[in-house]
Amino acid sequence: MTSGSFRTQIYPAISNGHVGITGSPADLANSNMTVTNMSGQPVYRLHNDKATTLNLDVTKFVNGMYFLQITNGSRITTQKIIIQKYPVDTNLQILNQQPSINHEKSSIPVQLPLFNPVAVCTTKCLDHLGK
Repeated sequence: MTSGSFRTQIYPAISNGHVGITGSPADLANSNMTVTNMSGQPVYRLHNDKATTLNLDVTKFVNGMYFLQITNGSRITTQKIIIQKYPVDTNLQILNQQPSINHEKSSIPVQLPLFNPVAVCTTKCLDHLGK
């Protein structure tokens, strides 16, 4: 959602805890920023006097989607922030883990719940677990 013309960039698209914001002085100087969770509750607030580049430390946030609202005078923009602290490779295996567990009837890897992050099983293995 944008009201007025904002030219800001929020990066990276998926963050592990640090979110960069850049914009012109007209957009960011004397602005108020609020990060809200999916329930709309504010979890972080910041007033920016004159910086055109900011780094938000959101390392204490849990994984999920948040919204950054920047208000400058009567102009408002809201942008999405995604926090993902556990890097996952393209095979859905958590990086730096032990070799995955495979079942001979299937080769599709499935990540198990985070209570056991080093184990990766296939869909047929999950059938044996009653899932």
